[in-house]
Amino acid sequence: MKFAAAIFLGVFLASAQAADEWQTLRSCTLIPNASNDGDSFHVEANGQEHIYRLYFVDCPESEAGGLVTERIKQQASEFGITETAIVESGKKATAFTRAVLSRPFTVLTRGQNALGHSKLKREYAFVTAADGADLGEMLLERGLARSHGQAASPPGQSAKALWQKYDRAQARAKTARAGAWGGDASRPTLGLPE
Repeated sequence: MKFAAAIFLGVFLASAQAADEWQTLRSCTLIPNASNDGDSFHVEANGQEHIYRLYFVDCPESEAGGLVTERIKQQASEFGITETAIVESGKKATAFTRAVLSRPFTVLTRGQNALGHSKLKREYAFVTAADGADLGEMLLERGLARSHGQAASPPGQSAKALWQKYDRAQARAKTARAGAWGGDASRPTLGLPE
């Protein structure tokens, strides 16, 4: 019995250690999927499908009803817009992310479980666009997300410094009344990427 417990503990510690190791995946591509949205999407990396959810940012929901009803109400309250405008902003965030990820991009992940309703495990990640820009920061600056969610400290960076960076990006969007912070989902979002 002690031997089995020791083996279980060893496997548990090894998997916990593996989850703490950061992995960089280059030349990733977006996989079209009806469940993709601004901050969560299917990705092909090294011949395998993954679902990633961005660290530190939360985009408005892009579809109403079901499991996200309460979330939409909470997002509408924070952005100061209607629930209908939240969904419209979520659709803009989805389109923006799809445009940014239309060219190969880089994913930095440690495999941390981001939960979700798919059979495929969803993991938290940072995504760097082809031009070197941080997708989360781009969404925040355009008013297509709020600084909210799961934090992490990737190699050489602290979670506190990253929160500050994302909070500053959100503050710029609020000041510019960009995207959902403008009180109207039809307002410009400071442009799609080229």
